[in-house]
Amino acid sequence: MSMGHAVFGSGPLQKPRSQGVVNTASNDPLHSQGRIEVVRLIKELPPLAGFTRAKNELIYLAKPTNGQAAVNRVHIVGTEADSISLLHPELDVNAGRLRMFQPWAEFERVRRLLRENRERYCYIWRSSDLLKARAWLFTPH
Repeated sequence: MSMGHAVFGSGPLQKPRSQGVVNTASNDPLHSQGRIEVVRLIKELPPLAGFTRAKNELIYLAKPTNGQAAVNRVHIVGTEADSISLLHPELDVNAGRLRMFQPWAEFERVRRLLRENRERYCYIWRSSDLLKARAWLFTPH
């Protein structure tokens, strides 16, 4: 991971084909077809009036970079969970929400990177059956 980039999720996918359909290597755990969506993280959302937010959670308003995306909010949660659960974000297509998990030890660095950069993106891979998802945060600077 180079300075200025925040990356979450598992290994890289192969180059996308037309219309967002992705084929991955047969030994890759993401071997079934799916879609890649890219959303731009527009702004960090403050807690709703009368509510407080845990210090280990960030919520960003998300807009698709091209066409439509299933996600309009990205939640980033710092956790003490094991590394296996960190690879499995929770994608709720009906609510338009993606919850990503980051090791607590790295959470403050990720928070700082996201707040310092105006260009913030989230790449989301979801299987065609919607049972699996992976997500990566990216800042180009």
